[in-house]
Amino acid sequence: MRRETRRRCAACAVIVVMSAVALMSAKTRPVSHPKPAPSPAFYDSAGVPLRVGLSDRGTLNLPRSTFPKRVSQATLAAEDARFYSHHGVDPLALIRATWQNLSARRVVSGGSTLTMQYAKMLDPGGRRDRTLRRKTREIARAVRLERTLSKDEILSAYLNRAPYGGNLEGIEIASRIYFGHPADELSIAQAALLAALPRAPGRLDPIRYPDRAIRRRNHVLDRMAACGFISAAEATRQKQMPLGARRHPLPFLAPHFCDAAQALGMTDRRTSLRMDVQSAVERRLSPAIERYRTHGISQSAAVVLDVRTGAVVAMVGSADYHDAGRISASGQVNGAMAPRSPGSALKPFLYALAFDRGLISPSTFIADVPSDYAGIEPRNYNRKCMGFVRADVALLDSLNLPAVRLLDAAGTGDFLRLLRNAGLTTLNRSPDHYGLGIVIGGGEVTLLDLTNACAALARGGVWMPYTLSATPSSRRPRLEICSAEAAYLVRRILENPVRFGRESPFEFIQDATPTFAWKTGTSNGHRDAWTVGWNPEFAVGVWFGNFDNRPSEKLVGAEIAAPVVAQIFEDLYRSRPAPDPAPVPAGLSTRAVCARSGYPPGLHCPATRAELQIAGVSPAAVCPVHRVRPGAAPSVFERWPAEIDQYLRTHGLAQNSGADPSGLSDDLRIRSPVDGRVYGTGDIVLQAATSSPDGRLFWFVDGMLFTDAAAHQPLVLRPDPGRHRVSCLTRAGASETVQFVVADPGCHPRGLVTRSYPDNSVF
Repeated sequence: MRRETRRRCAACAVIVVMSAVALMSAKTRPVSHPKPAPSPAFYDSAGVPLRVGLSDRGTLNLPRSTFPKRVSQATLAAEDARFYSHHGVDPLALIRATWQNLSARRVVSGGSTLTMQYAKMLDPGGRRDRTLRRKTREIARAVRLERTLSKDEILSAYLNRAPYGGNLEGIEIASRIYFGHPADELSIAQAALLAALPRAPGRLDPIRYPDRAIRRRNHVLDRMAACGFISAAEATRQKQMPLGARRHPLPFLAPHFCDAAQALGMTDRRTSLRMDVQSAVERRLSPAIERYRTHGISQSAAVVLDVRTGAVVAMVGSADYHDAGRISASGQVNGAMAPRSPGSALKPFLYALAFDRGLISPSTFIADVPSDYAGIEPRNYNRKCMGFVRADVALLDSLNLPAVRLLDAAGTGDFLRLLRNAGLTTLNRSPDHYGLGIVIGGGEVTLLDLTNACAALARGGVWMPYTLSATPSSRRPRLEICSAEAAYLVRRILENPVRFGRESPFEFIQDATPTFAWKTGTSNGHRDAWTVGWNPEFAVGVWFGNFDNRPSEKLVGAEIAAPVVAQIFEDLYRSRPAPDPAPVPAGLSTRAVCARSGYPPGLHCPATRAELQIAGVSPAAVCPVHRVRPGAAPSVFERWPAEIDQYLRTHGLAQNSGADPSGLSDDLRIRSPVDGRVYGTGDIVLQAATSSPDGRLFWFVDGMLFTDAAAHQPLVLRPDPGRHRVSCLTRAGASETVQFVVADPGCHPRGLVTRSYPDNSVF
């Protein structure tokens, strides 16, 4: 017995001497303490983990900078109650542990301080070395750590690196895996359980060995009470709590957004996404797509951007990322970034261009009559025409005929240049490739790019790249795609909720939802349904369709996409005040225009209306429509351009119209052949519209008189291959000339593609 006691005393003396030697040999130079290798992870803007992967060492770790008080207290109670009293080594604890272990002839107590345990974690090879030499090195490293780091820094480093079972490293990931929530939300009992694990994470695994885990948790609770961290009564109450540990899946939120961030090579772990907005968007899309599955629609996508920063705050790429057995098993396709035909959704940018060019103002009339444009014969969605229509109404009701006519005047090349400046980079072919059809869906864009382009309109015409980072570069380019005045006019027009006589999306939301501009799009053949909405704070885009391009008659932007956009705006402002109205740009002013034609009024215009104009830019020509019929009782009549006049007369829509009594100002418009068109061999119809009271037309082909006939008389021309010139004249001298090409069989020469208009007859 005396020999055993002497042996224990000798061992304790060795520990004391070893500690003294380590303390004296510890150098003052800082010790290396690399941070733990974090798992590759993406977080939302508030720090919520979206996706977590394995680190380079195969571990799961989500380091934190701060920890809740109960987590720190539970860890100190379990591992080192005197942590804030020693300098890295606790000789008394070492002696006590040595004496107890020798007495029991097995390891029953550990004398390492929390700092020593952290020092051991920094020396992976030392974990297998259980010699006195390794212990001395561990003590020396612990002392140097204490001289390098503060106590709180050491505790934080320990909690970020301690093992919690399997490949779990750090208490944050352990909390999420075992309890499904961050360490901030741990109860006292849960914190005590996790604090117990680093000592023997395999033996105390709460899923495999729950009884052992409970006993050790309760011991830690008793230690917390003994240390004064909690009361004895609280410890008793916490012991009654069920263990509650189970393996929760790793976070896998906003999967399409994370895929996009990874594909872009993002190095910032904190992203721009707002999980609250993301969840709201998912909640809106899910019932909508279920409702439309019976109509053969299997996919949907949505994005929400912060207008001020260009940050993507929500992104849903498909109906179900894990889709593997429904109508279209392609859930991992990101519909928000897939090029699709936008239908009419590009029209706001055309009208902005036309406003800036002075081609139109909101009240300017545009012809709404059937026309043929070098092979393009557009129709309005409702298959109806009005003869003429105000520009703001044409944009609001998304009429195709006025839009194609407007693009014909503005030029496809300039329009395409504006779209590319607005970030629509998928429109990468030549203007000839797209032609006039680009404004009614003859190209492909992505939902994300289109929504970001509309954010530029919300920003007063200034485009910037979207960002998926919470801390975007301050050097991002900014490009003016249109004037602030044009952007304001477009937004003001599209804020009107009434389209085709009904408030389609607004019947689904509360009246308190702030006003927003919105534009729909429906691709040819009903394959895509779009709506993009914007206000000064947010831009929201929604798409429905099928990734395999199957059509559905239900795929109409105004019917299925617009209501979801409205609902998302409603969610955005449930607990957020409405944005301040956008200020009116300095370049806009109010003027009076003819209520019928939309031009500045002449002496004979019977009524006027007020409109906003871009000062010095909007059309200034006086109304060409209202004229006076001389005589004993002079009267005012309307004289529309020939194409409009003929349509109005034919369809019984003319109001107080008549021919110019002088007979010297007839209007004439050749409708066929089409200027600039390439024809195949065969018959070509000669057709023109005129307001001439005589109604007789003289046709010239390549400078030679071909025939004269009544305007309504059908004529057919069969020209040889090559270029040709056709002119038409009225008896009063009005004329128009077009050029076209007849191709040789098997050849495809490039024809003329641009039509020119005389002043005041563009529309």
